[in-house]
Amino acid sequence: MDNQISNRKCQQHDENVIATSLNLQCDEQNRYFCSKCLVLKINDRAIHTNTDAQERIITMKSEFELKTQNLTKQNIEVLKQFSENILALKNLLATTLDEINSTIENEIKRLQNVQKQIEENIKFIDIYNFDKIEEAQKLLEQQFSSFRTAINSQITKMESNLKMDSYLKYLDELKDEVQALIWYKSELEPSDENFIATPGLKIFCQKHKTEIIAFDLNPQRAKENRLACIYCIEQNTIPYTSLIRVIEKWKKYEELKKSKLLSIQQRHQENQSTIIQQLDLIHSTSQQKNEELTQSLKEFCNFIDGSVNKIIRSMGRNWANQSQKEILDNVDVLSKSIYNDEVILTEDNYYQKEENDINKLVSDSIEKIKETCLQCCLKIQSTIRVTNNLRDSITQQT
Repeated sequence: MDNQISNRKCQQHDENVIATSLNLQCDEQNRYFCSKCLVLKINDRAIHTNTDAQERIITMKSEFELKTQNLTKQNIEVLKQFSENILALKNLLATTLDEINSTIENEIKRLQNVQKQIEENIKFIDIYNFDKIEEAQKLLEQQFSSFRTAINSQITKMESNLKMDSYLKYLDELKDEVQALIWYKSELEPSDENFIATPGLKIFCQKHKTEIIAFDLNPQRAKENRLACIYCIEQNTIPYTSLIRVIEKWKKYEELKKSKLLSIQQRHQENQSTIIQQLDLIHSTSQQKNEELTQSLKEFCNFIDGSVNKIIRSMGRNWANQSQKEILDNVDVLSKSIYNDEVILTEDNYYQKEENDINKLVSDSIEKIKETCLQCCLKIQSTIRVTNNLRDSITQQT
């Protein structure tokens, strides 16, 4: 197909076709253009270079296929729900009709029984109890009224279920396939708000002094050689991209860049939040352990002071004022060692054990602080490396 387009000749000027109109209202003669035709048609928004036109058609075909797939899927889901509701209505109506029929049959049986009872009782009515006729009549009226109320309620329920407005909404939800199939009318012709006329750029080809209408996006091309006018397109066989297409590509590039920058911004905020959290954790852990250790050390000192002072206060007592048991305890202590080294060592070991326990608590707490600080610092360092990468990425973007 590409060969057919490249070999096609303009019917008016008999020159090679370099552009195609995507306006479906055009006939064969007015659809394909050479460079001379383009000079006359420069503001026709439906005209694109052949390469650009082919790219747009490929894009529109893909979009159309996706639209029809989504349309079909949506309509199938609506119809399935419609079918489920109709089946539910069918079952509900069948149940209601069965209830009505059962009520009628019960009323028939009741009336038959009442009639038999009346016929039996009426035989025993005389001048002394003829008022029973009126009582029977009132009873019949009450029972008939109850029957009518029950039937009316059931029929009203059925009528409310038969209101089809709630089911017609499903038809409204069905997408119009015909409207979807005429998508190309708006897709092929750019809207006024997106259209930028070539003269609006106020840029002219230095060689031909003609407005720039296309660009060469080949990455190997020198930047100053990327602009092209009508005559540049005619003289060169390289593929050019029209102004409209370039603007579309630029918008997509800006959207991608914006998304990337917002992602970087969010990640940076998350990293800063992580660092602050870790610093707060270091501070809170250190402060908590500091308070716990301070309290434990104070309690230990109070214990030592109280215990030692109690023993010292008990010294120097007059033996004459002591009990026999206390005197025997004192003598027993003296008998164990003339210098009392063993007794003193026992006392020292007791307090040394208490001190070792408190020292272990201090050591464990310090290790906990060190462990917490190390973990937090490692996480902060990892976050800082990510932040530096983000900063480099932002620098590249700008």
